[in-house]
Amino acid sequence: MSEDWMAVVLAGGIGSRLFPLTKERPKPMVPICNRPMVDYAIQLLRDAGIKKIVLAVKYKGELIVDWVEKKTAQGYFGDTEVIVPEIDSKDTADAVRKLAQEGLIDRNFVVTMADIVTNLNLRKAIEFHESHDPNPFATICLKPVELPGQFGLTMIDNDNRIHLFLEKPSPPELLMTTMTFSGKGATRSLQHNLANIGIYVLDKRIADMLENHGDLMDWGSHVFPYLLDQNYDVRGYLSDPYWVDAGTHKKYIWANNDVLKKWAYPYLPLEREHRENEFIGEGVEFGENANLVPPVLIGDNCKIGKNTTIGPFVTIDENVEIGDGSQITQSVIMKGSKLGANSRLEYTILSKNVTVNTDERLFKMVYPSNITIDEVDHQYRWK
Repeated sequence: MSEDWMAVVLAGGIGSRLFPLTKERPKPMVPICNRPMVDYAIQLLRDAGIKKIVLAVKYKGELIVDWVEKKTAQGYFGDTEVIVPEIDSKDTADAVRKLAQEGLIDRNFVVTMADIVTNLNLRKAIEFHESHDPNPFATICLKPVELPGQFGLTMIDNDNRIHLFLEKPSPPELLMTTMTFSGKGATRSLQHNLANIGIYVLDKRIADMLENHGDLMDWGSHVFPYLLDQNYDVRGYLSDPYWVDAGTHKKYIWANNDVLKKWAYPYLPLEREHRENEFIGEGVEFGENANLVPPVLIGDNCKIGKNTTIGPFVTIDENVEIGDGSQITQSVIMKGSKLGANSRLEYTILSKNVTVNTDERLFKMVYPSNITIDEVDHQYRWK
């Protein structure tokens, strides 16, 4: 039963491709639809019945600690214990090694990333893992994709046993792999379009193994290839959930849009849905002829000026002011930002407390916190 499991959330990422959004906070604390990315990971685990979650943090980890302490005091996590210990890890598997050395890995466990959004049915993945006797050393959650080379390449047989794992292979590696496995009778059923989505169901024996093999630092590059080389039983759990790694500005916009469209259901904005795909917080003031074009999200205590058009695909966090006559589409505006009259935003991301002057036209731009838009040195083209 998943109640007997624990989880490790890898939340140490810098998020360099999302800069400047990660200039003042770690990637797991960058919000998607007004919720930190790490919140989606925690809810996924809680929905699977997991009662003990350990967050492995590093870059600006104190901000994650503060958020967890605040939410715990509010009772936000219910009866789930969320722990953020002090460790200094060098990579993803090393984080679990350090946690094991601290005695924090005390049962079978799930590893997931704090910077993805998915509606994977994790309870079924755990049940799949437990259905094998004896249990595999590891079960890797897999999803079919059109371009597997962008992710970890996995080949499995009809029994879902993994025979090959390559972390983000290059085109020559893909070619050589296809040639190697083509035509071999024992591997005729292997598939090669399955991406590793960064969620692993693991036997506790792996934690013990990591303590004895200090050279295994990364899951995809070291641990899984080592397990396969040593002929350990590694399985693949196949499903086709919604899944996104919001690692670039473009994918970050997509992730916000997808959550607004309910593609990640049941993981939705926390604001109340007043109309279909129209989420509105408390204390929002609308001026005359303010027009909302769903899907759209507006956080608490925002002021929307008259004759404005907000949407489609707009996420606005709390305490934001939108000037009269402004038009916003395909954009994310974070807490405390202020837009002057007749602003035009498209494919634009504003961090906290950004001021946009009157009549500004912004297209495919990203701005850090606490600046005024006319400060040209602070402009960043999105990635």
